[in-house]
Amino acid sequence: MLSLERLAPAVPYTVAMCPPFLCGVVFACWHFSRTPESRVSWHTWFRSVEKWESINPHLLFYSFLPPLIFSEAMKLNVRLVQKCSAQVFLLACPGVLMGTGLVALVAKFLLPYDWSWPVSLTFGAVLSATDPVAVVALFSTLGVSPKLTMLVSGESLMNDGTAIVVFVLMLKVVLGASLDAKSVLTFFGHMTLTSVGFGVLTGLGAVAILGKCAEERFHNDCLVQIITTLCCSYLAFFVAESELATSGVLATVSSGFVVAYFAWPRFVSVEALEAVWEAVEFVGNTVIFFLAGLLFADTLLDSVGIVQLADFGWLLVLYIALLLIRAAMLGVLWVPLNMVGSPIDWREGVAMVWSGLRGAVSLTLAIIIDEEPAISKRRWAPASCSTWGASLRSPCW
Repeated sequence: MLSLERLAPAVPYTVAMCPPFLCGVVFACWHFSRTPESRVSWHTWFRSVEKWESINPHLLFYSFLPPLIFSEAMKLNVRLVQKCSAQVFLLACPGVLMGTGLVALVAKFLLPYDWSWPVSLTFGAVLSATDPVAVVALFSTLGVSPKLTMLVSGESLMNDGTAIVVFVLMLKVVLGASLDAKSVLTFFGHMTLTSVGFGVLTGLGAVAILGKCAEERFHNDCLVQIITTLCCSYLAFFVAESELATSGVLATVSSGFVVAYFAWPRFVSVEALEAVWEAVEFVGNTVIFFLAGLLFADTLLDSVGIVQLADFGWLLVLYIALLLIRAAMLGVLWVPLNMVGSPIDWREGVAMVWSGLRGAVSLTLAIIIDEEPAISKRRWAPASCSTWGASLRSPCW
């Protein structure tokens, strides 16, 4: 990051995530070729890598996603959100469902893996969560219109919640749950309304504490405010996921938006807050990409004979298909998008097609699938249902 900022300022921030990913791949290969007794092995590091490779994926979910999501929500421009809210909703709800369905069609009928519909839809949900960090950073560098930046970043925040709700539902089906219309409606209602309501209450509680420290009566008021925002992100996510069995992502987004709406005039030092949250984002993204490289290489090395060279060719086909699906989704929603908000120029539409990058959320969901013991790695089919249970009413994580 330091080198990019000084030597190549035009290079997007997310390019800095490539070295951690490659480092993870290198360390996984080195680890695979050694044993704890090898003379050139660093025994402490070897045991550490073993623990990371067997980490519970839900720990990653709880550790890294809350601050990453809350940070983006907290930085939203409230006025632009109000103007673009209907367009963001179209992109993040019907758009995500459409994208999930189209990716599932590609997985079912184009990819040669003979997946069932629940597996294909789970795969589609993983690839529906966009995270255009690099695009938004590039927009800021180039001076792109705030409206387009808000559409891209707002869609990313909202569709994370939608994609994870669909992911949870489909993964439960893969692991043996049965579906009916009433249970699905109840599930979606609980995962959306309950999470948003709790997130708003959590955000209002955080705003009340922030207001108490706004007058700078004490030396540590700035520190208390920073800690309050960090605690708000984790509290909203943890209680929603663990205690209420609802969507922690939507709860975190809701609490972050409440803080964005009410709290900025109350912050003692905006510069200090932004510096801390920028560091949290950077560390979180770096660790997730490093673990992604580590687990990706570890999975490939453990899957010798399962993963073939042709599978990498299918990755390229899938990448092209995702771009086409993104363009098709925007094409179908083009008229409604222009009816419910300010008109979108065709050049902005082209930029939005290319802005549908996948990032930390998709990586975390993929790690969850990879590390879930009830899922067979050979064909990604249910091996047992001992871990998740077969009821839609049971908590996901």
